[in-house]
Amino acid sequence: MIHFFLFRTQDSRPKTDMDLAEKYRPWGVKVTDMSAQLWCEKQVEFSLTKPRIRTVEMKKGEDIHTDKEAELYEMIEVVPKTKEDKILMKLHNTMVALQGFNETGIAREIPVWGKFNSLKVVGIVDELKTEDGRLVVADTKTRKSPTLPRIAQSKPSRFQLMAYKELVDEISHGDYKPEDLLRHYGFTVDSAASPEFMAQHKEHGIDFEPNILKSATKAFSMFKEIPIIEMMRLSYEEQSSGKLIGKDEFPFDYEHFWAHCKFCEGFWRGERSSVPVSDYNSWKCSYCQYRDECDAVKKFAEIASVQKGPGSHQEYPQEYHQE
Repeated sequence: MIHFFLFRTQDSRPKTDMDLAEKYRPWGVKVTDMSAQLWCEKQVEFSLTKPRIRTVEMKKGEDIHTDKEAELYEMIEVVPKTKEDKILMKLHNTMVALQGFNETGIAREIPVWGKFNSLKVVGIVDELKTEDGRLVVADTKTRKSPTLPRIAQSKPSRFQLMAYKELVDEISHGDYKPEDLLRHYGFTVDSAASPEFMAQHKEHGIDFEPNILKSATKAFSMFKEIPIIEMMRLSYEEQSSGKLIGKDEFPFDYEHFWAHCKFCEGFWRGERSSVPVSDYNSWKCSYCQYRDECDAVKKFAEIASVQKGPGSHQEYPQEYHQE
């Protein structure tokens, strides 16, 4: 049985007077942050200082991911003491996942790193699998209703899978190297695990590379051995029954992906303020925990009082609207 590490740690987000990426995501903007911007950027902004409440839907999704992990890996809980420990744990999990892929043709929960324009980006690929001779990046989402999502609802998830493909490609093609990972976190060639973290591995009888550069070099070399990702697939299950509703399979959309990356970058670099949803998509606000303190919601209420039906579509660039 191969060992995949589970850990507990306190959330600590360094705060400075610099741009949002440096202030709230100094070690990398999350793929899920960027995909959430396609849903509502104002919600993302609120969540930086007021963490989102975990909903039933979120918990159900987490349970699905945990169950799928347990199908492939033996989970061992460790407690990282330093930033170096945390990254070494992620590199170990990457190697375990890719080792499993080489043996079975499937891997889940794969930590990845990269750079989209000026943004350092981090993510965890939900699933890679070989099907009919091609490599697919996949994820499973749950829904309350037994119907496939509308376009406005599926765009964030589509972007998320395309981002995972891009991060895997960057490492596989050598565009993001082990030395880039060191710069990503401010490490040196001698950065290594803490003695306490190494002791935990010894207790479990697990062989573990303590040097970050060596660990990253080995992990990144394993990406070069997997095929090119050819397709993305989203599977939707009914929340109450777990029954499959349907699948959404799609190729990488270069133009849309990089347009969104550029859009996201402006927000994180402080080049512009956050963009709310258009009044056409204001139905999203009824699901948002921040609706009582959001100026956009108040504006929509004012619009509704003087007109009927959808109004201006100018807040978002054209490609970010529900079609």
